[in-house]
Amino acid sequence: MQSHSDMQDVRLDPDSLLIRYERAKRRVYVAVTLLVAAALFCAWIFRAPWDINRAISMPFFIIALLGLAVVIWREWIPLGRAETLLLVTICAMPLPRQIWLYYMAGLADEQWLRLLGNAYWATSAVLVAVFIIGNRRRSLIAGAAVVLASVLIAAVGISTGLARGTLPNDAISYIAGSLIFLTVFLVLMSVATIMRDQWHAAINRAAVYSRWALTDKLTGLANRRAGTEILARQCAVAKRQGSPQSIIMGDLDGFKRVNDKAGHALGDAVLTTVAGILQAAVRETDAVMRWGGEEFLIIVSNSDLEGARILAERCRRAIESEPLAGERMTMTFGVAQYQEGDTRESLLARADANLYAGKKAGRNRVESRADALVSGELNAEVN
Repeated sequence: MQSHSDMQDVRLDPDSLLIRYERAKRRVYVAVTLLVAAALFCAWIFRAPWDINRAISMPFFIIALLGLAVVIWREWIPLGRAETLLLVTICAMPLPRQIWLYYMAGLADEQWLRLLGNAYWATSAVLVAVFIIGNRRRSLIAGAAVVLASVLIAAVGISTGLARGTLPNDAISYIAGSLIFLTVFLVLMSVATIMRDQWHAAINRAAVYSRWALTDKLTGLANRRAGTEILARQCAVAKRQGSPQSIIMGDLDGFKRVNDKAGHALGDAVLTTVAGILQAAVRETDAVMRWGGEEFLIIVSNSDLEGARILAERCRRAIESEPLAGERMTMTFGVAQYQEGDTRESLLARADANLYAGKKAGRNRVESRADALVSGELNAEVN
């Protein structure tokens, strides 16, 4: 059975979508934070005995990341603030390593250059994480801060090393090349982020335009174009699976006099109210759409003629029982069930014929006689 969300393009609550989006981001941040903390823990466990930097700094970052994971998961702070804290923590991670190497390591030249190269590679990985977590502006600021801090640490470290005579041979060119790489990498990540944002914006615009094309602007229901596609799918389901599928065609009685007497503003209010009543009356698996003017179509999934009649009667009574935008209104319904050999057009034609028969018989009623005759003829042929 198809769900209501699969069958109909309904009006979505922006606040609800935002909450779902933020919760999805929180889950991703928690997963990433825990993975990074696990990686740092492994690096701390298997550190070399002389690696004082890892022995001291990594437990601090592990605890900070685990604490952030809890805060983000429990939603103790707004998502924007959580992102900022996560960015600051990740941006700070490679800097103690650089400081230690320049000022405190005391390693042999070859080993020092190798570890410094690893530290700059770790810094480039941090830049990738920064652009994944933050928006474009925030990521650029955070990434630029990391590169600038690395340049300052290197500048002071080179000055100190030259003064002490402890700087390895070719260290300046090696460091300059690494810092240039980080700067170029930052620029490339910024460009990639701009292209990503433009692509996302284009996709969002396409989704909005598609939704507008399939949604009735006044009521927020699916329009006739969307309804035609949904009905075609339901007919295919009925043909393939043999499950009962029915439709209800409804038309407001005397709607023209409302527009003539009170104006189109009141008429629009009546249509919007009717849309809400029909939506509230149907099941989760049914689809309601505005077919045109004051006419509505309900696709009743997995229901035979009698079930659709009961639903139509429930809708009729709901509309009759209360004023719509201050006006007493009634509605006539025509019901039809998919029969073997039906097409979308023939099914709609029978529902429309029943609707016309209901109007002719006095309005404010549910009619299915034309469809019942078809069912009777088919059963007679089978017998």
